[in-house]
Amino acid sequence: MPYGGSIKFVGLRRKVKHHRATLPHDLGLSAALPCQCALRATQKKGYKKVSERVVGTVKWFNNAKGYGFIQPDEGPDVFVHFTAIQSEGYRTLEAGQRVEFTIEQSEKGPQASNVVKL
Repeated sequence: MPYGGSIKFVGLRRKVKHHRATLPHDLGLSAALPCQCALRATQKKGYKKVSERVVGTVKWFNNAKGYGFIQPDEGPDVFVHFTAIQSEGYRTLEAGQRVEFTIEQSEKGPQASNVVKL
């Protein structure tokens, strides 16, 4: 299938009162392939590294959505996306887990990168 194509999911019907573009079965091919998401995450443009390695505690992480927040030992909470987790297989974090990471400034605020579980 060509890049930018779409996948039609048969048998998934939902009655929705709001915009249908937010439903997974209406998204394009790139949303269906996690490897494409990981590839884009490694090609960040305009992100500025704002710290060396920092240690913190996972505040919460939603496995279904693939993101959460880390509370550094010093400073405000930092957003974390599953693509920033450095591990094999299914990349996830648990609330209360200690991690080491780098903080980058994205267009939406501070974001964790190169997250390693301790």
